[in-house]
Amino acid sequence: MKVLICTQGVVCHQLIRYLVEKHNIAANDLLVFSYKTHENIALFSYLKDIKVRYTTASICEGTGLELALSFGADIVASAYGREIIPSDVLNNTTIGTFNMHPSLLPDYRGCFSSPWAIINGESSTGITFHEMVANVDKGKILFQKTVPIYPSDTAFAMYHRLMSEFMSEFNTFFEKFIDGELEAHDMPPGGSFFYREIPFGGIIDHSWPEGKIESFIRGMFFPPFRGAIAKFDGSEIEINTLDQYLTLREKCSI
Repeated sequence: MKVLICTQGVVCHQLIRYLVEKHNIAANDLLVFSYKTHENIALFSYLKDIKVRYTTASICEGTGLELALSFGADIVASAYGREIIPSDVLNNTTIGTFNMHPSLLPDYRGCFSSPWAIINGESSTGITFHEMVANVDKGKILFQKTVPIYPSDTAFAMYHRLMSEFMSEFNTFFEKFIDGELEAHDMPPGGSFFYREIPFGGIIDHSWPEGKIESFIRGMFFPPFRGAIAKFDGSEIEINTLDQYLTLREKCSI
């Protein structure tokens, strides 16, 4: 059984280890599409060590697309992948496709799902395994699980909690997926979609109520990236807590 997976970082490392160690998929039956980033240095070292083929070529065109089609995958998967996999690749499988999306679809389709859920004051979000089709995040739902958002949660915390939930559910999901034991459901209409853009440009609007500002600060907290920015006295100041913001607002001019 051949598996092609578009993924990156810790997620990829764990999934590949599961596929090899728990599902007995041979290293030469795996093909990873990933990206040239500092976060992937350790991943690429691991893949080399276990002799799993990987590429940083785009799966959408040129040599990357040719490689994907010639590989002859039985399963095509995406786990925190950044590219939209071409239909020619999706339709060239013998078992099927699945994507791992960090929200309860159809809500929070697209990018930055966890930050937006926090910013919007949601009390819960979740994980979704779904089939991949030409329309992004529109394929049939294969599995979902609700995950609470706690009042102190940041985007950084939610990202890692949802990743952990995916990892804890993956082996059972994968076994049922390859055995055809999952009951697929049509993706409900509606929902919400967010583009790959920093929410509100990363800038706090001083006219927001304190609750919205606090949620925005938590939703923007994702080290090592820059967090929420407040503009005071002509300067941009990174804000990590509501108390920090309120103290500055008392001392500075907006």
